[in-house]
Amino acid sequence: MNHLGVMTNPPRPWSVVLFLAVEAGLLVVFRDSLTLNVLMLVHPIEAIRTWQSPVDGRPGLRYTGNNLPTKGTTMRPPFARTKPVLLFLAAMTSWLGAGHPAAADVTRYVFPENLALSMTPLGSWSPERGGGVKAQITSRLGTLRQLEIFFETSPDLTVHPLVGRVAELAEGASEILPLRVGKGPGMPDQMGSWIRMRVRYLPDYERITQAVRDPAAYPNPSERQRLLDIVDRNARRAERYTAAFRFFAR
Repeated sequence: MNHLGVMTNPPRPWSVVLFLAVEAGLLVVFRDSLTLNVLMLVHPIEAIRTWQSPVDGRPGLRYTGNNLPTKGTTMRPPFARTKPVLLFLAAMTSWLGAGHPAAADVTRYVFPENLALSMTPLGSWSPERGGGVKAQITSRLGTLRQLEIFFETSPDLTVHPLVGRVAELAEGASEILPLRVGKGPGMPDQMGSWIRMRVRYLPDYERITQAVRDPAAYPNPSERQRLLDIVDRNARRAERYTAAFRFFAR
């Protein structure tokens, strides 16, 4: 399973097909297109200028080298105002489908999960009567160290204990902390009645590095290297991670 975060992957082949179709339509209807405009700007070709000047084979407004119209018998066609719009659409199609940085493929990987948090009521429990709650921390990746656990509640509840500590938690192991929840002096807040568990810990940077180096889970080399650089920087600083879980009583 790839550890993917936000991914935007525009259908580039379809964008190219759409761009070519718009260009062809402009050439057929208006004898003009974004490609021709760029070509005539960079390297004017008299044959193309002559081909573009007539309208449906009739004499029309012809343009001289100084871009001043010469006399003709046919004015601009009624769809002339539509032309700039279609040219703009063609330009936007090219911009989106032909490699603009904002439209390029972007794949963001996230780090593998280090731990899992959960809280489960024990026996008969309600916000009005209180009761027991089991808080559980499970290491998912490597050995976690220096775990500090903090608990807080909505104003209508109380919890004991407020703080817990675990020196070390091996991969796959779980630590269970029994909590006693009672009725508090206040009222539920906008989120209702809840208990929040927050854990600060030192992750196993060696195991994170091993997991991120796996090309099956992280196939994009540049993204894989980006995560490895972050891991290396955090390991040198001995950065601690934080995870949180909120249990809603109602």
